[in-house]
Amino acid sequence: MSDWQDWQKRFETYLKADGVGVRILEKLVKSGLPRQQVLSALDASTDSRTGARLRKSLDRYIPTKLQNKKLAALCSKLRNELEHTYGSPIGICFPQADEMLRLAGVLKSTAGALTSVNNSKVLSRLTEKYFWKGLPLAVLCVELGVPKMLSWDDLCPLYAIGCQAHGMFTHHPEPRSLEAKLRRFKKRNPGFLEVAKLLAEIHSGRYLRHESHPQKSAFA
Repeated sequence: MSDWQDWQKRFETYLKADGVGVRILEKLVKSGLPRQQVLSALDASTDSRTGARLRKSLDRYIPTKLQNKKLAALCSKLRNELEHTYGSPIGICFPQADEMLRLAGVLKSTAGALTSVNNSKVLSRLTEKYFWKGLPLAVLCVELGVPKMLSWDDLCPLYAIGCQAHGMFTHHPEPRSLEAKLRRFKKRNPGFLEVAKLLAEIHSGRYLRHESHPQKSAFA
Protein backbone atom coordinates (compact mmCIF):
# COMPACT_ATOMS: atom_id res chain seq x y z
CA MET A 1 0.00 0.00 0.00
CA SER A 2 1.39 3.42 -1.00
CA ASP A 3 1.83 6.44 1.30
CA TRP A 4 -1.11 8.07 -0.50
CA GLN A 5 -3.37 5.07 0.09
CA ASP A 6 -2.30 4.87 3.75
CA TRP A 7 -3.03 8.56 4.23
CA GLN A 8 -6.38 8.29 2.45
CA LYS A 9 -7.45 5.37 4.62
CA ARG A 10 -6.60 7.27 7.80
CA PHE A 11 -8.27 10.44 6.48
CA GLU A 12 -11.51 8.60 5.74
CA THR A 13 -11.47 7.09 9.24
CA TYR A 14 -11.05 10.47 10.95
CA LEU A 15 -13.53 12.10 8.58
CA LYS A 16 -16.33 9.74 9.62
CA ALA A 17 -16.03 11.03 13.18
CA ASP A 18 -16.24 14.67 12.06
CA GLY A 19 -19.71 15.67 10.86
CA VAL A 20 -18.57 19.19 9.95
CA GLY A 21 -15.75 17.81 7.80
CA VAL A 22 -18.17 15.45 6.02
CA ARG A 23 -20.53 18.32 5.24
CA ILE A 24 -17.78 20.57 3.91
CA LEU A 25 -16.32 17.83 1.71
CA GLU A 26 -19.77 17.16 0.28
CA LYS A 27 -20.11 20.89 -0.40
CA LEU A 28 -16.88 20.92 -2.38
CA VAL A 29 -17.91 17.87 -4.42
CA LYS A 30 -21.31 19.41 -5.19
CA SER A 31 -19.53 22.54 -6.42
CA GLY A 32 -17.86 20.42 -9.11
CA LEU A 33 -14.53 19.35 -7.60
CA PRO A 34 -13.82 15.60 -7.84
CA ARG A 35 -13.60 14.06 -4.38
CA GLN A 36 -10.23 12.44 -5.08
CA GLN A 37 -8.83 15.76 -6.27
CA VAL A 38 -9.79 17.43 -2.99
CA LEU A 39 -8.27 14.59 -0.95
CA SER A 40 -5.07 14.58 -2.98
CA ALA A 41 -4.71 18.35 -2.59
CA LEU A 42 -5.29 18.07 1.17
CA ASP A 43 -2.76 15.24 1.43
CA ALA A 44 -0.05 17.30 -0.28
CA SER A 45 -0.73 20.54 1.60
CA THR A 46 -0.72 18.91 5.04
CA ASP A 47 2.36 16.75 4.42
CA SER A 48 5.44 18.36 5.99
CA ARG A 49 7.60 16.81 3.23
CA THR A 50 5.80 18.51 0.33
CA GLY A 51 7.83 21.73 0.45
CA ALA A 52 11.11 19.82 0.12
CA ARG A 53 9.68 17.71 -2.71
CA LEU A 54 8.54 20.79 -4.60
CA ARG A 55 11.93 22.42 -4.17
CA LYS A 56 13.71 19.34 -5.49
CA SER A 57 11.45 19.08 -8.55
CA LEU A 58 11.48 22.82 -9.36
CA ASP A 59 15.17 23.50 -8.77
CA ARG A 60 16.03 22.54 -12.35
CA TYR A 61 13.85 25.38 -13.68
CA ILE A 62 15.37 28.17 -11.60
CA PRO A 63 17.34 30.71 -13.71
CA THR A 64 20.55 30.76 -11.68
CA LYS A 65 23.62 32.70 -12.79
CA LEU A 66 25.17 29.50 -14.15
CA GLN A 67 21.99 28.60 -16.02
CA ASN A 68 21.78 32.09 -17.55
CA LYS A 69 25.42 31.76 -18.62
CA LYS A 70 24.62 28.49 -20.39
CA LEU A 71 21.59 30.02 -22.11
CA ALA A 72 23.66 33.01 -23.21
CA ALA A 73 26.22 30.65 -24.73
CA LEU A 74 23.46 28.82 -26.64
CA CYS A 75 22.10 32.14 -27.94
CA SER A 76 25.57 33.17 -29.10
CA LYS A 77 26.15 29.83 -30.78
CA LEU A 78 22.85 29.99 -32.69
CA ARG A 79 23.51 33.62 -33.61
CA ASN A 80 26.90 32.67 -35.07
CA GLU A 81 25.35 29.80 -37.02
CA LEU A 82 22.62 32.05 -38.44
CA GLU A 83 25.11 34.74 -39.45
CA HIS A 84 27.46 32.15 -40.93
CA THR A 85 24.66 30.64 -43.04
CA TYR A 86 22.42 33.57 -43.98
CA GLY A 87 25.13 36.22 -43.95
CA SER A 88 27.20 34.32 -46.49
CA PRO A 89 27.33 35.31 -50.18
CA ILE A 90 25.02 32.37 -50.97
CA GLY A 91 22.74 32.43 -47.93
CA ILE A 92 21.95 36.12 -48.26
CA CYS A 93 20.21 35.35 -51.57
CA PHE A 94 17.49 33.28 -49.87
CA PRO A 95 14.13 34.97 -49.11
CA GLN A 96 14.32 34.28 -45.38
CA ALA A 97 17.81 35.75 -45.01
CA ASP A 98 16.68 39.16 -43.69
CA GLU A 99 14.44 37.54 -41.09
CA MET A 100 17.18 35.14 -39.96
CA LEU A 101 19.73 37.96 -39.65
CA ARG A 102 17.24 40.01 -37.60
CA LEU A 103 16.84 36.97 -35.35
CA ALA A 104 20.62 36.79 -35.04
CA GLY A 105 20.57 40.40 -33.83
CA VAL A 106 17.91 39.57 -31.23
CA LEU A 107 19.95 36.60 -30.04
CA LYS A 108 23.01 38.87 -29.67
CA SER A 109 21.14 41.30 -27.41
CA THR A 110 19.48 38.41 -25.53
CA ALA A 111 22.85 36.82 -24.81
CA GLY A 112 24.08 40.13 -23.43
CA ALA A 113 21.00 40.54 -21.26
CA LEU A 114 21.31 37.01 -19.86
CA THR A 115 24.96 37.58 -18.99
CA SER A 116 24.28 40.82 -17.11
CA VAL A 117 20.98 39.97 -15.42
CA ASN A 118 21.02 39.81 -11.63
CA ASN A 119 18.45 37.46 -10.07
CA SER A 120 20.10 37.37 -6.65
CA LYS A 121 17.19 39.09 -4.87
CA VAL A 122 14.62 36.69 -6.28
CA LEU A 123 16.88 33.65 -5.86
CA SER A 124 17.44 34.51 -2.21
CA ARG A 125 13.73 33.94 -1.57
CA LEU A 126 13.95 30.48 -3.10
CA THR A 127 16.63 29.45 -0.62
CA GLU A 128 14.49 30.28 2.41
CA LYS A 129 12.49 27.52 4.06
CA TYR A 130 9.43 29.66 4.71
CA PHE A 131 8.86 30.00 0.96
CA TRP A 132 8.69 26.22 0.42
CA LYS A 133 6.66 25.73 3.60
CA GLY A 134 4.12 28.35 2.51
CA LEU A 135 3.81 27.24 -1.12
CA PRO A 136 1.72 24.05 -0.48
CA LEU A 137 -0.93 26.04 1.41
CA ALA A 138 -0.99 28.64 -1.38
CA VAL A 139 -1.56 25.89 -3.96
CA LEU A 140 -4.37 24.38 -1.87
CA CYS A 141 -6.13 27.74 -1.48
CA VAL A 142 -5.97 28.40 -5.21
CA GLU A 143 -7.30 24.94 -6.03
CA LEU A 144 -10.17 24.98 -3.52
CA GLY A 145 -11.01 28.63 -4.08
CA VAL A 146 -10.17 29.88 -0.59
CA PRO A 147 -11.51 32.27 0.60
CA LYS A 148 -13.95 33.20 -2.21
CA MET A 149 -15.56 29.77 -2.76
CA LEU A 150 -14.57 28.15 0.54
CA SER A 151 -14.16 30.14 3.74
CA TRP A 152 -11.22 29.75 6.11
CA ASP A 153 -13.64 28.44 8.73
CA ASP A 154 -14.72 25.70 6.32
CA LEU A 155 -11.19 24.84 5.24
CA CYS A 156 -9.90 24.39 8.78
CA PRO A 157 -11.76 21.14 9.70
CA LEU A 158 -10.59 19.40 6.52
CA TYR A 159 -7.06 20.75 6.93
CA ALA A 160 -6.97 19.52 10.53
CA ILE A 161 -8.13 16.04 9.50
CA GLY A 162 -5.43 16.02 6.82
CA CYS A 163 -2.82 16.83 9.47
CA GLN A 164 -4.14 14.08 11.74
CA ALA A 165 -3.93 11.57 8.88
CA HIS A 166 -0.23 12.49 8.64
CA GLY A 167 0.19 11.79 12.36
CA MET A 168 0.18 15.42 13.51
CA PHE A 169 -2.36 15.11 16.32
CA THR A 170 -1.08 18.12 18.25
CA HIS A 171 -1.46 20.44 15.24
CA HIS A 172 -4.78 22.27 15.47
CA PRO A 173 -4.79 25.00 12.82
CA GLU A 174 -7.07 27.96 13.38
CA PRO A 175 -8.69 29.90 10.49
CA ARG A 176 -6.83 33.07 11.43
CA SER A 177 -3.46 31.31 11.58
CA LEU A 178 -3.89 29.75 8.12
CA GLU A 179 -5.09 33.05 6.69
CA ALA A 180 -2.11 34.86 8.24
CA LYS A 181 0.28 32.24 6.84
CA LEU A 182 -1.04 32.75 3.31
CA ARG A 183 -1.00 36.53 3.72
CA ARG A 184 2.68 36.43 4.73
CA PHE A 185 3.48 34.21 1.76
CA LYS A 186 1.81 36.65 -0.65
CA LYS A 187 3.48 39.68 0.92
CA ARG A 188 6.97 38.18 0.85
CA ASN A 189 6.62 36.52 -2.56
CA PRO A 190 4.19 38.61 -4.65
CA GLY A 191 5.38 37.25 -7.99
CA PHE A 192 5.38 33.64 -6.92
CA LEU A 193 1.63 33.38 -6.43
CA GLU A 194 1.66 32.56 -10.16
CA VAL A 195 3.69 29.45 -9.32
CA ALA A 196 0.94 28.34 -6.93
CA LYS A 197 -1.69 28.97 -9.61
CA LEU A 198 0.26 26.94 -12.16
CA LEU A 199 0.77 24.00 -9.78
CA ALA A 200 -2.93 24.05 -8.86
CA GLU A 201 -3.86 24.07 -12.54
CA ILE A 202 -1.54 21.14 -13.29
CA HIS A 203 -2.94 19.13 -10.39
CA SER A 204 -6.59 19.81 -11.18
CA GLY A 205 -5.90 19.01 -14.84
CA ARG A 206 -5.01 15.45 -13.89
CA TYR A 207 -8.60 14.92 -12.78
CA LEU A 208 -10.15 16.64 -15.78
CA ARG A 209 -8.19 14.42 -18.19
CA HIS A 210 -9.02 11.09 -16.53
CA GLU A 211 -12.46 9.68 -15.85
CA SER A 212 -10.99 7.30 -13.29
CA HIS A 213 -9.06 9.55 -10.95
CA PRO A 214 -5.42 8.59 -10.35
CA GLN A 215 -4.77 7.00 -6.98
CA LYS A 216 -1.74 9.13 -6.31
CA SER A 217 -0.98 12.11 -4.15
CA ALA A 218 -0.22 15.54 -5.56
CA PHE A 219 3.43 16.40 -6.30
CA ALA A 220 4.48 12.79 -5.83
